[in-house]
Amino acid sequence: MKNRTDLGANEDGHLSPYWTRNQDGTLGLSAFPFSVNDDWFASTAKAGHALMGVPTIGSGETSGILMVTIAHPVFSAGNLIGVAGIDVSLESLSEQVAKARPFGSGRVMLISQDMRWLVGAHEADLMQPYDGAQKERIEAATVSDLPFEVGQVGEGDIQFTRIAYPFDLPGLGAKWTLVLDVPSSAIGVPVRDQTLLMLAAGFCVMLTVIAGLYVAIRVFVRHPISNLVTAVGSLSDGDYESEVSGQNRGDEIGSVAKALEGFRNGLARGKEIEVRAELERTAADEERAQRDNEHQRAEAVQREVVRSLGEGLRHLAAGDLTYRIRQTFEASYDQLRVDFNSAVDGLIDLVSKVSTAVVTISAGSKNISSAANNLSKRTEQQAANLEETAAALNQLTVQINAGADHAKQAAATVGNASSDAERSAQVVLRAIEAMQDIEQSSKEVGRIIGVIDEIAFQTNLLALNAGVEAARAGEAGKGFAVVAQEVRELAQRSAAAAKEIKLLVQNSSSQVATGAALVASAGDALRGIALQVAQINDVIRQISASASEQATGLREINNAVGQLDEFTQRNAAMVEETTAASAGLHREAQSLSSLVEQFKTRGTDEGNFPRLVTHR
Repeated sequence: MKNRTDLGANEDGHLSPYWTRNQDGTLGLSAFPFSVNDDWFASTAKAGHALMGVPTIGSGETSGILMVTIAHPVFSAGNLIGVAGIDVSLESLSEQVAKARPFGSGRVMLISQDMRWLVGAHEADLMQPYDGAQKERIEAATVSDLPFEVGQVGEGDIQFTRIAYPFDLPGLGAKWTLVLDVPSSAIGVPVRDQTLLMLAAGFCVMLTVIAGLYVAIRVFVRHPISNLVTAVGSLSDGDYESEVSGQNRGDEIGSVAKALEGFRNGLARGKEIEVRAELERTAADEERAQRDNEHQRAEAVQREVVRSLGEGLRHLAAGDLTYRIRQTFEASYDQLRVDFNSAVDGLIDLVSKVSTAVVTISAGSKNISSAANNLSKRTEQQAANLEETAAALNQLTVQINAGADHAKQAAATVGNASSDAERSAQVVLRAIEAMQDIEQSSKEVGRIIGVIDEIAFQTNLLALNAGVEAARAGEAGKGFAVVAQEVRELAQRSAAAAKEIKLLVQNSSSQVATGAALVASAGDALRGIALQVAQINDVIRQISASASEQATGLREINNAVGQLDEFTQRNAAMVEETTAASAGLHREAQSLSSLVEQFKTRGTDEGNFPRLVTHR
């Protein structure tokens, strides 16, 4: 059945037919290699129901076509016997989704279960990984999640609001995500509601398409495959006489039925071959009985050969390497005698070499033990030095951490001082404004007092004229003259008082101007102080950041030194193990030397080998 593509068998002999419909409407049959550990086969067999695979770009007969595999397990008598699948082209779905342009310039896109673009903003995005915003949220979203906003994306002068809507493909164990790019210029509360409505409608349309696809698979794939499963079950029960139904179909199922019919005919022929093989087996048994008789005649010769070899092996087991088989065997067995004697000669040479090597190993193990002892001492000294260094680094780390904390406190204090200086500068500005208002009011008061001074001057002139007229009137104007004199004195006092008030206002205005200048100077000084405090704050922050970096660096150095100390301790332990191993090797060399001395090689009781001398 291997490489029988006409029957749907691949190069491994597995039944894996693959039908494709050509552009002229004809069907093409081929076989593809597969393994039960392939993801599409193993996952479907384990799940026990239909699964949709990850969308891919086809190759071979389907080269360049975006498609997805829907696999369904095939059972017979409750046992899994295979997996049937169909490759569905996604070209039409991709074209329909890509043509959708909501709100004129909007875009509708689609993401597969492995977070790759099935329909992207551009053709170059096809099957490229999604690397946009909220990737983790889209990947972890469930169908119970409502459509959610991913974020803002832009292309050229157009800004989009991206919305994602995850949905499950019913009965296929896969989750896809519908992505909608809505132009930002069209976004509003009514528009957003309309967008979600369109998204839900698109989701319903896609569910309808997928449900139709699912029904079509059940009607056109599952039922015919069930008939094929029944035929396969009959074949597995040994019924090679019943023909496979469905051979008259013109689709892929009919091709599978024809392939199964060929398979049934092959099994029937195999049954006939089995009968012939049984006859041949009977003839072989008779021939084997004849060979047994000949074998019995040869056993006597073999027993003599085995006895001689056994005797030689007993001497060999006792360490006697001087024994040789002198008796000549038959021609077919004499090579064993020659090989045995040659093996003993080779064993003598090997034992001699082993003895020499034992002496060399013993001397080397002593040197290794001495060097390991020296290395152990140096490693212990190095471990002690590293421990002291680690302790010093710990203290330095604590001090630098304390310095960093103090620098942070100083930075906080300087920041508070800077804030107070800024608030004081604001108060000074308000004080300057108040001084300017007071100065303006003083000017107004001075103008009013000038008016009062003029009124007093005019009143004095009128009183003087009234006194002159009263003097001309004689006795009749005497009372009027007294009144005029009082009015004149009142006007003079008013003028004197106005002059004093004017003088006081002028002094007050001068002092207010001086105070305003002083307050302005104080404001400038406070602004300078605030600026210097800000600069000091920046410097202290830099110092604090540098101290924190130094503390981090020292912690890393401290960790590295700690690891180095740990490694040194491990090295010390390994050196001790090496020392013990070298001592054990020396003891084993002595034991091996004792064993080698037990061999007899030159007709004496003791072996003629170099002796291993133990120095204590």
